Amino acid sequence: MAERLFDDSEYSFSYKIEDDIVIFDMEGWQGFPDEELEGATHAYREVVSQDDVTANITVVTDSKAMPPEAQDYVAEHWAKNINYVGVDRCAFVSDGTIGLTLKANIVDKVDHAEVENFKTVEEAMKWVKDA
Repeated sequence: MAERLFDDSEYSFSYKIEDDIVIFDMEGWQGFPDEELEGATHAYREVVSQDDVTANITVVTDSKAMPPEAQDYVAEHWAKNINYVGVDRCAFVSDGTIGLTLKANIVDKVDHAEVENFKTVEEAMKWVKDA
């Protein structure tokens, strides 16, 4: 695993890098305070914009636990983040509807990356590696 770029123990999310893929684990997200949403955006840009990263997977929780304002923030800012870092593929993993909702809200706002939603990290890994 690559050197840690920031201390994710300060946040309600964590990340790991496998091959050239960053996996953000936001499972259990109950809706972050504004400063934590901003921290997640900063962390995403810092970690995913590394030269060797080609894709990212974001594991999110079911929409019942994510308030609409958090969904709106993520949809707006994650599209900007995807464009900023320039990954080829971005996958959401969710056992509920939130991943599908995020994909639907982001897919038309990204410049070049393919965006998809999956039920498992394994399915998402297969998809991003098949690029």
